[in-house]
Parts: sequence; structure tokens; C-alpha cells
Amino acid sequence: MERLTSLMKAKGSPAVFASLVINCLLFASGLLVPRAQSAVGVLGSFTDATSVTIVDESSAVPYPSVISVTGLVGVITNVSVTLHGLTHSWPDDIDVLLVAPEGQRIMLMSDAGGSFPVNDVTLTFDNSARQIPNTAQITNGVYGPANWGSSAGDDFPLPAPAGPYIASLQAFYGGAPNGTWALFIMDDIPGNDGELANGWSLTIATGPEPPPMLTILKDSPVLQLSWPTNSPGYTLEASFVLQPLPDWTAVTNAAIVTNGQHQVVVPADEPQQFFRLRK
Repeated sequence: MERLTSLMKAKGSPAVFASLVINCLLFASGLLVPRAQSAVGVLGSFTDATSVTIVDESSAVPYPSVISVTGLVGVITNVSVTLHGLTHSWPDDIDVLLVAPEGQRIMLMSDAGGSFPVNDVTLTFDNSARQIPNTAQITNGVYGPANWGSSAGDDFPLPAPAGPYIASLQAFYGGAPNGTWALFIMDDIPGNDGELANGWSLTIATGPEPPPMLTILKDSPVLQLSWPTNSPGYTLEASFVLQPLPDWTAVTNAAIVTNGQHQVVVPADEPQQFFRLRK
């Protein structure tokens, strides 16, 4: 299925009409009308049941614990993470960092649970839930990620990526799901240790990749067309007609990159012209 973003330039007007178009373009009363996009996506669950030893004032063993995700299509729309069998005599010491295949990283928990020991608890992290408690007892349940205390002490040795680390699973949304996910666990205060007895798991929902928005600015005698650089693989095309059939041809004007946008400049000397991005 081709993924298209299209724009229409009206004669003599700086206004731009933008539409998301899949499969087919319709033209009515001077506007581009999109057909509905069919839903694409899956839900996948992946587990590494290998136990992780949380070493006192050190990185855990193994470091990191990894899960290989394969077979998912589309981009990430939701992620939940479950730690199975967490035991620690002083959970406030624990820092848990999750890193996605493309390098996005979030702190699942840091300085949580105070001095209340946890014994064989199962914790699921989901953005829809309340944050894991700061100084209260941690029990089995579903929690939102939280980075309590000062982030200055949240240093993970290599091969973990450097901070800063946010505490929201939304950092993964829109990213690629397939590849190696890495869980880094640190104990950052001396005197206590623990384990993750039954490893951890990921549940990932995906959906269709949203096409980039093509924008246009009329600055006589030229048009400036631009789209985000984080949407690779798209070709800019133009047509002078939509009916009876559009005649799309590639725009060969050189593109420059500025402020995170591809930008192409074309003459504004046509009474009517249509543009689209095609992948």
C-alpha cells in the first residue's frame, strides 16, 4: 500500500489545503477529500525469564538483560513492561532503565518504595496507571514509571546510554518495535541487594506509521514545500491535474535540510498545481 500526503495550491491564494490520502484521491468543490485509512497493527508479547541478580552498589548481572523483538509491523503505539519476581531489602536503591532498539530510553523506576522491603513482587509499568510510590510500600500491581529523588545520582555505566532519562513510556511511541530491547538495573547505595527472579517481559502494540505532513508556503515568486526529516524514504511529486487522472512526476529541485525539515523551492508561476509525498 502506498502511503501518501498531498497538498493543493489554489490560484492566487497563500492558503494551503492538506489531506492524508491513502490509495485514492478524490476532488470535490476545490478540496482534496481523503478516503479512510485501513487499520494496520498487532499486539505482541515477549519475555526473557532469565533471573537477574541485583548486586549491592553495582550493576546487575546480566547487565543488560535483553529481549529480541521480531515480527511486528507498523510503529509503536503502546508499551507495557513487567518485572517478574522482584526482591530487594531496600528498593529505594534500585534504578531500572529500559532502552529501545532505536536508542530511546526511559527510567521505569528510581528511588521508589523507600525502605520497605519487597519480596517476589510482580510489577507492570503502563502509562495509564498511577506512578510507582516514592516512599510507600510497593506491592504487586500496575504502575506508571517514576524517577523520584535527584536524577544527578542516576548514572548507569556503559554500555547503558547516557542520560537524561525521562519517566514516560510515550518516549517509545512512533518508534520501530523490532530489534533488541535492553533492561539495565543498578543498585546505587551500599548495604542491600536483591534479584529479579523470573526476568521481565514486554507487551508492544503497533499501528500504521503516520505519513508526514507536507506543508507549503507561498512566497512569490516561489513556493516553499517542506516535510520532517524524521520521515525518510518519501519522494516529492507534482501534478497539474487531478481529473480525469493525475499525472504525478518527481520534483527534482534540490532539497535542503533546515530546522529538522526537508525544504524544496519551486516556481509559483502555475495557475494550479498539486503536490504529494509518496513512499
